[in-house]
This record gives sequence, C-alpha cells and structure tokens, in this order.
Amino acid sequence: MPEQWQAAVAAVRTALEPYGMTIVQPFCLGWYNAAVDIRFQLDRPRGDADGEATASDGRDSSRTLGILVGNTSAMWTPFLRFVRSQPAGWLAAHPDPLDAWTQTVAMADAATAVRTQLHLPHHSVAVRYPFETGTRMVGFQACAHAAGLAFLHRGCGLCVHADFGPWFAMRAVVLVDIAGPAGPPPVLRDPVPPSEGGRLAARVQDLIARPASTPYDWRPWLQLRDDLAAATGTTAHRYPDDMVEYHYSKNRAVIERAVAAME
Repeated sequence: MPEQWQAAVAAVRTALEPYGMTIVQPFCLGWYNAAVDIRFQLDRPRGDADGEATASDGRDSSRTLGILVGNTSAMWTPFLRFVRSQPAGWLAAHPDPLDAWTQTVAMADAATAVRTQLHLPHHSVAVRYPFETGTRMVGFQACAHAAGLAFLHRGCGLCVHADFGPWFAMRAVVLVDIAGPAGPPPVLRDPVPPSEGGRLAARVQDLIARPASTPYDWRPWLQLRDDLAAATGTTAHRYPDDMVEYHYSKNRAVIERAVAAME
C-alpha cells in the first residue's frame, strides 16, 4: 500500500497529465529550506480563508511534503487547445495567458485532486508560483536542485534535467500538510562536461555585460540554451518554435498565431 505522500503525488500526476505537465517531483520542505535564504523558505500550509499558506504556527515543517510541478514541450498543445476554446477577449484579458491557465485551470484541478484523494481540508493544500513576489516568492531553481529534479548549473544560470536538459520549465510548488519522503535529499551529478560548463559560463558573463538592446534581443540567450542542450545530448527535447518564442518574448501574438495554425 503506498504511503500517504505517494498517493498525493499520484493524484497530482494524474490530474496534470491532460495538461501536458508531466514533471511531478516530491520533496521535503526541509531539503529546500536548507538551500535558500530565510526570506525564501517555505512553511507547512495552515491556510487562510482562501486556502493559501500563512505564517507558521510553530510546528516543524521540515518533513512537510512539497511537490514541484514542471513541463516539457508536451504542455504547448493542451494550452493552445484551451486558448482556442475560450471566448473572444480571453487572451487579451490576461497579461500572461500561460500563467493564468496554469493557476486557474491546471493547478486548481491538481489541488482539488489531492484534497479529494486524501480527504484533506481545503487549507491543508496550498500552491506557489514562479511569478509570485514578496513573502510568497520561492527559489524555484534551488527547489529543483534540492528536490533532485535538475542540477542547478550556477555558471550557466540554468537548471539541467538528466533527460530533458534545459528544455523544461517549472510551473508551481504544491504544499501538502502531510509528511513527505523520508531520508536525506538526493545528490545530483553535474551533467555538463567541465570544459563545456566553463565555456558556457563565460558566455553568460559576456551576455550580461552587453548593453541592453531595444527591442530586447533574446536570441543570444536562446543560442546559449541550445548550446547547453547540445553539450548534454538533449536537443531532441527542444520546444516547438512558437513555444520557444513565447517563452522568451511573452508576446501574446505568438499564441494567437499558434492557435490560428491549428485551425
């Protein structure tokens, strides 16, 4: 019989599969908290009226379950299908439609699935997102590394997954007020060859030092990601071109064009 945390992970994975969010990684909050400044640490969800995490009540949260959710290129088509199904004006009404879909549709379903599967009260599950700031900010790259999902290559400033390389993104962390996996955090190996890692890190410093361009030119950063994928043998997982462009530009016209191409 699976442990309670395994049932929670399975519920999230099943709920998110139709949305193409196929990366679901469990961890203990203590693993993450040990890796970040106190400003970014996570606490067990007690919840307010909306079920979101609030200040600690003093109970130890180090064993509390966290579930890191991410996506590969598999997410793009379900997202475009959703956009196509929405009434006129939906796209224009959301500054970042992908974040809106993630929060109000996919992750809402995932949180409900955990509460239902484990018979948990509403306030026992909370969700955090990469776009949140202030006291709700989470160090998602540090979380990916601490959870054993992907190696944080600090020279490149990117997380590198063993299978997907740099071609994945993190969408949310689900906090569940139950005990997570036992034992110490995983230990990850750097998948980037040392000679390539040094060269790519120098490229990052060169890009940072360049004067800002108007309009912003994201193509050199894309080339860096492509080169990192080549160095780790993960080029097959590259996003579709429209997904790449939206990832870097956040231009809603890219989504409109991709949706029109489906018809």
